[in-house]
Amino acid sequence: MPSTLHPEEKRDPDFILRSNSLSAALTFAALAATVAGVYLFVPRKNNELLTRAVEEHRADQTWEIDHPSAAELTAWSVGALGGRTPWPPPGDGVDIVGARAFELQRGRVGLVRYLVDGRPVTVVARRTRDPAPRRHRRVVGADVALSWRAGKWTLVAVGPADAEPRWKAAMGAP
Repeated sequence: MPSTLHPEEKRDPDFILRSNSLSAALTFAALAATVAGVYLFVPRKNNELLTRAVEEHRADQTWEIDHPSAAELTAWSVGALGGRTPWPPPGDGVDIVGARAFELQRGRVGLVRYLVDGRPVTVVARRTRDPAPRRHRRVVGADVALSWRAGKWTLVAVGPADAEPRWKAAMGAP
């Protein structure tokens, strides 16, 4: 089909500029609305594991297994979490009270309560979902929460702030 414009006719340059500017403005508005929507309506999951570990540390627990040995804890981890979890071993002044699993962000999480020199320390573990290794430390009242990576696992330990050096060493936290 032949063009209705004759070769000697030219388009108005102001019209072209206005139409391109309008297109760019609408694209920018759609992008800005998408970004704003994500930040406003999608809940933050930053350190959700650390936050939940602090909550679980302060809560009374019902254990799936009571006072397990290191071998029983490993067997439980394989069944409940799908892999050999690098739990801190019991030893000098370190006893395992119990273990249980729960769901968090569509994944299984293991929780083990230890007694380090008679003081409760909670360790939570889950398979790593983030790409980069990270360490976090948060002081919550009289407790300190530490998170770190151990191979394919993210571990969080929560214990009393005044005994942090002792339980941190016993739990193998960096």
